[in-house]
Amino acid sequence: RKKDLVKLRSGEYVSLTKVEMVVSKVSIFENCCLYASSSAEYTVMLLSPNSQQMTAYSDKYFNTKEWQKLLDDEKFNEKILKDVQDACRKGGIERFEIPQKIKVVADSWTPDSGLVTDALKLKRKAVEQRYKDIIDNLYKEDTVSQTKLTM
Repeated sequence: RKKDLVKLRSGEYVSLTKVEMVVSKVSIFENCCLYASSSAEYTVMLLSPNSQQMTAYSDKYFNTKEWQKLLDDEKFNEKILKDVQDACRKGGIERFEIPQKIKVVADSWTPDSGLVTDALKLKRKAVEQRYKDIIDNLYKEDTVSQTKLTM
C-alpha cells in the first residue's frame, strides 16, 4: 500500500507495516507504531506495552514490577531498543528499516482511546497526532538517554 511506504532522506523506502509485524511478535508489546520521516535517515518507534508481560520483564531485568516508573530510565530504554533491534534482525528487516530510537508509552491503545480500530488495526494518523511531541523529541534528541545503538 502506498501509505505504508516512506522514503528516507537516504533514498531507501521503508515498509512501516513489515517492521511493525516483526516487532509485534515480541510478547512484551501489545502494539507498536513505526514512524519514518522523509527528512530523517532513520526510523523511530512508539511501543504500547502488554502490562502483564512488561511487569514480568521489568521484574526479571530491573528487579521492579513497576515498569511505569522505568519509562524514562536510560538502561530500560536501551534494553528495550536492543530487544526490538534483535527482533528486527531475526525477522529479516533491512538495516535502514530498523528503529534507531524507541519510546515506550504508558497508555494502552484501545478502540476507546481512538488509536486503533475495532479490529485493533493501528490508526497511524491518530497515533502520530497524539504522540507528536514524543516523535519530535526522538528525532531531535541525541542525548545519552536515547543513544543510537550501532548495528
